[in-house]
Amino acid sequence: MKKIVVLSMIISSLVFAESEFSFSKTFERKIKPDTLSSQIQINTSKFSQEETVNRLTKFSDFIESQKHLKLEGGSYSVNPNNIYDNKTQKYYLDGYIGTIGYTISSKEPKELNKFIRELQRVDSSKQVSVSISSVSWQLSESQKNGKSDELRMEAFKWGNAYAKELSSQLSKECSVKKVSIDSGNNFIPLYNQQARMNIAPVEADVMSAPTPINEVQVLSIYPSFTMVCK
Repeated sequence: MKKIVVLSMIISSLVFAESEFSFSKTFERKIKPDTLSSQIQINTSKFSQEETVNRLTKFSDFIESQKHLKLEGGSYSVNPNNIYDNKTQKYYLDGYIGTIGYTISSKEPKELNKFIRELQRVDSSKQVSVSISSVSWQLSESQKNGKSDELRMEAFKWGNAYAKELSSQLSKECSVKKVSIDSGNNFIPLYNQQARMNIAPVEADVMSAPTPINEVQVLSIYPSFTMVCK
C-alpha cells in the first residue's frame, strides 16, 4: 500500500511540475535623428593674460546669449606660452594660449549654420581661430526616451503573446514570470558621418559648417524573458 501511495505522489508531482526557462530577444527601431550637433572650440595665442581672458569672455558671452540653441560644456583654459631659446638656453614668455569649448546643438540646421557664421565675426584677429568638429546628427533626449518607451512596450506585449502561443502549443498554462531590460539602450548609427573644419576669422563671411546627410540610425534593447509553464 505504501508503494502505491509513493508512486502516486511521484506521478502527481511530475504532472504538476513547473518548467521554467529564460532567453533574450532583440527589439529595435530605425530612426532619423532630429538634432544636429557640433563641437565648437575657440583658440587664442600671443595675447597678454588679461587680453586673452577678455577675448575668450567676449566669445563666451556671445555663445551663451544664443537661447535658441542647446549649449553644453563651456570648458575654459588660459596657459602661458613658454618658448625655449637655444641661444640663451632660457625660456621666455610669448603671450598666453587661451581655449574655450562648447557642444552646440539645434533641431534647425540653418540656425546652427547661422550661429557659426556669426561666431566667426566676433573677433577678426589673426591670433584667434574657430574650430568646428564632430558635426553629426544625434537623437534628442525626448526622441530617444520616446522610442525607448515604445520598444519596452513592444517587448512586454510580445512576451505575453508568446506565453499564450506556448500555452496553445504545449497544452500547458504558460506565463511571463520576469522581464529584465537593461537600463542602457544600445544606439547604433548605420552611417557615422562627421565633418571637421578649422576656420580662420578672415573667411567668416563665406564659410559655414557642412551639414551631414541625416541617415537612419538604430535604437535597440535586449530584454531577457523568464517563462513558466505548468
